[in-house]
Amino acid sequence: MDSAAAAGYVERPLRPGVADLFKLLAPFPGRAATAARVALICALTVWVTSAYGTPEAALSAYIVFFMIRPDRTTSFVTGVALLVLVSIVIGLVLAVAIVVVDYPPLRVAAMALLSASLLFVTSASKLRPVGAIVAMIVGFALDQLGRVPVGELATRALLYAWLFVAIPAGMSVAVSLVCAPSPRRLASRELAERLRLAARGLREPAATRDALDAALRKGNAEIGSWLKMSALEGTSLRADVVALQRAAVSSVMLLAAVDLACGEASARLPASFVEPIATTLEEMARMLDAGGYPVDIELTLPSSAPLTPLARAVADTLHDTITRFAEPTVESEAAHDAPSQPAPPAPHAGFFAADAFTNLDHVRYALKTTVAAMFCYLLYSQLDWPGIHTC
Repeated sequence: MDSAAAAGYVERPLRPGVADLFKLLAPFPGRAATAARVALICALTVWVTSAYGTPEAALSAYIVFFMIRPDRTTSFVTGVALLVLVSIVIGLVLAVAIVVVDYPPLRVAAMALLSASLLFVTSASKLRPVGAIVAMIVGFALDQLGRVPVGELATRALLYAWLFVAIPAGMSVAVSLVCAPSPRRLASRELAERLRLAARGLREPAATRDALDAALRKGNAEIGSWLKMSALEGTSLRADVVALQRAAVSSVMLLAAVDLACGEASARLPASFVEPIATTLEEMARMLDAGGYPVDIELTLPSSAPLTPLARAVADTLHDTITRFAEPTVESEAAHDAPSQPAPPAPHAGFFAADAFTNLDHVRYALKTTVAAMFCYLLYSQLDWPGIHTC
């Protein structure tokens, strides 16, 4: 036995090279549009804060990065939820400030306590998308109150703290409703990309292995969330959601079959199979890009008798999955046709995660982040560098 293996040796991962950095910067569908939307929201935020003389325009623009989401519905919900949450928290800060504003040690202790509490809630609850930025706003508000302890100025400081979030939230909601794609569009685009990837995988097995692995690891959770949002905002009928959910499952089956064909020489398909399958997949992708989804697909293939058993299984799987790509399963059809039958009650998803009070990782996250933030706060306070407060 190798001594390194016996000692529990773990191989070090390779350092990322230039090629890996270029992969991170490579364009993908929707990246340029999202970047342009973020830039527009930041520009409008800075314009509004400058026009009205609101201080800390840079902080307001920075908050935009915590709000932006790929689709318009989630972006709208996130912006409104953050605005409501910050309004409540500012009231909490005002109550705490009455007690601690004149006592710097108590104010710092309150900042640390509120930060740890909010970060714990961020890690262990549904506030995960916005909790961290709320913790930063609370700390910043208490810091500003310590600098202007006079009653009227302190109240004005809290108003500014609310505007730090209200302005970018308003801009984000307005721009997202006008410019952001619908969740249905994002789901269809992701499915179309999967079909194109499967077609490329059949034609260029060696060049698509990494992309196939990444797509299979991604799963259907994000697509499922987009489809739920599309039903919520009314852009998809229930039948469309069921069909696209089935299409998402079918797309994973297609990718798995193509991945097998790419990885096993005995599973490779000859050109007489590859071309009709790849062409059909590309046509299906165009249907998804147009806003619909493929149904009643016909795919004629040569006899699979001459193929190896593994290649025959791949060909049969691809054929069956393509021709029934968006057809609901028997169970889905039964559930759709018989809504009067009571479904078993789903477990109630509460505000806190199931392991919120048993998993120490939530506490560790809150404490280590609070310690880091308070160290930065005390350091820049002693150095008199308040301009780097976003750290």
